[in-house]
Amino acid sequence: DQPLGRQLIQIHDTILGRTPTRVFLARWYPAASDGKALKLANARLEQIRITLRRVADQTGRQLELKELGSESEPVRLIHPLMYEAIKTADIIAADLTGLRPNVFAEAGFALQHMNQGRLVFLFQPSEAHPKVPFDLDPYNRVEVEDSGEIPDKLTPVLIGILEKAARGEI
Repeated sequence: DQPLGRQLIQIHDTILGRTPTRVFLARWYPAASDGKALKLANARLEQIRITLRRVADQTGRQLELKELGSESEPVRLIHPLMYEAIKTADIIAADLTGLRPNVFAEAGFALQHMNQGRLVFLFQPSEAHPKVPFDLDPYNRVEVEDSGEIPDKLTPVLIGILEKAARGEI
C-alpha cells in the first residue's frame, strides 16, 4: 500500500511513458538539381512540420520529427541509421506519394517492427499513380489532393494515436 500521492505520480509516469514523442518520416528525397521536385518535397515537409505544431497546440505534446534526408552529413550508407531511427520512433509516417522504392522499403521495415496502430501512410494520388498498389485499409491512411491539406487531415490522426497510446491501446 502506497500513499495516494505516490500512486498518482506512478499513474502519471506510466501515461507519459506510453505517450509518443518521436515521429520518423519516410519520404522521397529528390536530387538537389531537380529544383521543381525539391521545392515540392520541401513544401510537403513544411506541411508535416505545421501538423506537428498543431498537434502540440491542441494536446500540449511536442512530437520530435526525425527524417534523415534533411541532415547535412557526408554521403554514407544510410540504411543502418534508417533502421535504427524506425526502431526507436514512436510513430512512423510514410509518404507513399509517387510510389518511391525507398519509402516502400522503410514502410515495410516499419510494418515488421512497429505497432501497426502507430503507422500512418500519406498518399496523394496523381495521374501516373492514382492508387496505392497494395491494401492499406487496415492501417491509418491519409489521402490528400494537395499537400496543403496535410495539416487538416493528418493532425486528427496523430492526436488519435496519442490518445490510444496514453490509454495503452497501442
